[in-house]
Amino acid sequence: MDNDKRVVLVTGASRGIGEEIASRFNELGDKVISPSRDELDLASQDSVKSFVANFDTEISVLVNNAGINIVGTVDGYRAIDLEQMLQTNLVAAFELCKLAILSLIHI
Repeated sequence: MDNDKRVVLVTGASRGIGEEIASRFNELGDKVISPSRDELDLASQDSVKSFVANFDTEISVLVNNAGINIVGTVDGYRAIDLEQMLQTNLVAAFELCKLAILSLIHI
């Protein structure tokens, strides 16, 4: 890979804002990695751990764009809904931040 190209990891790039972000980085000539849900399911701790363990490229830019919002009434809201949102929106984003930081400092 060209050493001048940045490696940009964008989650949630299959549509919407994430797709536009990935497209813009592509236009700038960066190497964009935008894993599909089959490659990286942010709602699954096992999937995130596997992705992180097998990722061997230094990340220049990380865009944690993917997220979910499970809406419901108080009486119908389940703990599993909250757990899924926290895993997707917080825990997975944290793990990917660690991956990016550690790849930059080569630990």
